[in-house]
Amino acid sequence: MAYCDNCGQEVKEQASFCENCGQEIGGKMKLYVKVYFTPGGPDPLKVAEEMEDIGFEAVIGEYDFARSFGDLSEYGKIVKQLKKTLRGRSLEGSGIYFRLNTLKTS
Repeated sequence: MAYCDNCGQEVKEQASFCENCGQEIGGKMKLYVKVYFTPGGPDPLKVAEEMEDIGFEAVIGEYDFARSFGDLSEYGKIVKQLKKTLRGRSLEGSGIYFRLNTLKTS
């Protein structure tokens, strides 16, 4: 059974909002990406352009890029697109590694 993060009230399966306090249930998630380059890897500015082209925004801090999503299906599509972009033909496919972290946004 699921519970509201805001008030602790039990919520129905697949509920979008808590019936007690109105808090959104599930909400948006944010996928953060940290990119690592080897000395012979692609130009970091080219990578930044490619990331923006697939909907990521540059962020300052522990991670390099972020993108919001709503559900697991969307997450899968984003990760597939990310892998294709970072390991695909457009970036020569070598010299780049990345780490993902997903957080629920409020």
